[in-house]
Amino acid sequence: MWKAAARLFLTLALLAVAVAGFVYMRDTAPEARPKPPEERVWAVTAAPAVFRDAQPELVAYGNVQAARMADLRPLVTAEVLRVSENLRNGALVEEGEELVRLDPFAYEVALRDAEARLAEAKAKLAEFEAEQAGVGALLASGRDQLRLLTRDLERRRDLARRGAGSDKSVDDAALRVNEAEQFVAIQTRTLAQIEARIDQQAATVDSREAAVASATRDVLNTTVRAPFRAWVGDVSIATGSRAAPTDRIARLYAADGMEVRFELPNDAYGRLVGDSGAPLGQEVAIDWQVGARTLTFPGRIARVEASIDPAAGGVALYARLDAGADAASSPIRAGAFVAVRVSDKVYENVLELPARAVGEDSTVYIVGEDGRLERVPVEIVGRDRGRVLLQTDIAPGTQVLTTRFPELGPGVKVEVQG
Repeated sequence: MWKAAARLFLTLALLAVAVAGFVYMRDTAPEARPKPPEERVWAVTAAPAVFRDAQPELVAYGNVQAARMADLRPLVTAEVLRVSENLRNGALVEEGEELVRLDPFAYEVALRDAEARLAEAKAKLAEFEAEQAGVGALLASGRDQLRLLTRDLERRRDLARRGAGSDKSVDDAALRVNEAEQFVAIQTRTLAQIEARIDQQAATVDSREAAVASATRDVLNTTVRAPFRAWVGDVSIATGSRAAPTDRIARLYAADGMEVRFELPNDAYGRLVGDSGAPLGQEVAIDWQVGARTLTFPGRIARVEASIDPAAGGVALYARLDAGADAASSPIRAGAFVAVRVSDKVYENVLELPARAVGEDSTVYIVGEDGRLERVPVEIVGRDRGRVLLQTDIAPGTQVLTTRFPELGPGVKVEVQG
């Protein structure tokens, strides 16, 4: 009994000591205080505000095309005797160069026949003209004779009135005058008929001269020549075939007149026009991407499209491409897709920044002296291939933020890198 009470007392004493030790350790343990959070500083890139005059480039896209293009067709129907070795796809032909020779036999025969008919008509005309000259001479002689006979009649009548002549002599003189008048009348009528035949025959001569000219042209047209200096394409002719005016034997693309058709937005075209009217003659740069290479050709705006489609929202222009003096050495061809660079207007005293630096609300952030961001409104007045031109009241030299990050906002602390 006594031993049981001693064990119970010992257990309670150990428990009291343990509780007292816990309480002491709790009360004497150091207090844990949380550390205040540190402010994050964002690493950013910025550029000093530099104001200058800028002239950006407008970039448009278009296709190269020949200023002139023609379907080469024969003007007569005949068998093909010869095709030039230069009439091949991709070849360069010179103006006036013989490309195709057709059989001229039938047309030469027709020409000789027309020339014979013309000679016959001219001979007939000469005959009528000779007859006209003969009748004209007779008429002139008859008129002279009539004047003499009329004068003799008047003389005889005067003598008869004075009793120095007989009535018979007067009658005889009057009869001779009447015969002379009839002769003059007949020759006048004959001369008029001859002149009418001459006019008719002259018309026949004109008609047959036209026939000779047409036949001569047909003979010349049996030789097909290049109408201008051109690249050749779509050749479809061979020796021995029969060619007709309805057949296209090749297509010619003018080599000395390559041009690019491209479109500019209305606002860009309006800036180019300015106060001087259409921007004709303005220089452009034409870039043709060929694999890894970019070939650049100079050019000038040559003309503006005759009509404007209001639904397209732009204006079509044509730039004449200067491929150099020797078109044969120029690699560019019709159909090439190219970029056209045109100088925009000059913007005075503007700030140029990457387009990503400007927010959708047309604001930028500047870095204050304490390293904190301030939001500033700007006006975008121009663009230049991924960069924007701004008008703003930002002081020159101020650091303007050129990067964006999720926590971007006024008062955010940043550190400019680089």
